Amino acid sequence: MEFLEKYNGDVDIFCFQEIFDTADNVVETGGARANLYQELSNLFIDYHGFYYPTCRGVDPTGHIGFDLKYGLGIFVKKSIIIDNQGDFFTFRSRFAPMKPDFTDNPSNVSYVSFNKDGKNFLICNIHGIWHPGDKLDNSDRIAQSEKTLEFTRKHAGPKILCGDFNLRPYTQCIKMIEQDFINLIKKNEIKTTRSSLDPYQGTPEFQPFADYTFVSKDINVVSFEVPVVEVSDHLPMVLEFE
Repeated sequence: MEFLEKYNGDVDIFCFQEIFDTADNVVETGGARANLYQELSNLFIDYHGFYYPTCRGVDPTGHIGFDLKYGLGIFVKKSIIIDNQGDFFTFRSRFAPMKPDFTDNPSNVSYVSFNKDGKNFLICNIHGIWHPGDKLDNSDRIAQSEKTLEFTRKHAGPKILCGDFNLRPYTQCIKMIEQDFINLIKKNEIKTTRSSLDPYQGTPEFQPFADYTFVSKDINVVSFEVPVVEVSDHLPMVLEFE
């Protein structure tokens, strides 16, 4: 929260993954902030919040007995008029029953669109299929890239696709997206999107990439950076465009 307070007001659009939310009077569960979406909403008072859950009734330790949801959050400054918002599923469906080990956790892409200076912008926020942990190609992940591209290709204006893809850079899944988008992680020669909080840091199992920001060719990029701040096991990605 201390980190986000520094950006509060300066950033126009925040895209978050792995956000818990609850309607019950619970603050923490299984080592996670049960009311994180509400905490973010209380911080971002000058923003519209959009929440797109994927699963419910589970925390990081397993199934629990109170109201708890988990998914994607987008916060957009109220000065930006949102024309459309929603999400679509790339793997399974919302609140689908899950295995005890969560290896079939549903995955979705959330989005907002707005018009600025006569251009219709689309911002997509993804949390990709996390299992298996090798982050390599498989049929489900190929289908995820196909479904994502099918959606973005329907949008004629400038597009940004960002988030935790749970994919390695050289996979076919990433190459498919690079056919339509510029990969800012590759273009800017970013060395890693993982912080020292990654439990595999310094081990042979460490995977330096999971997160990506893609932009269509008609996005005018002013700057892009992945600052090394230890607020998560993933590093934040900061894009400025005009």
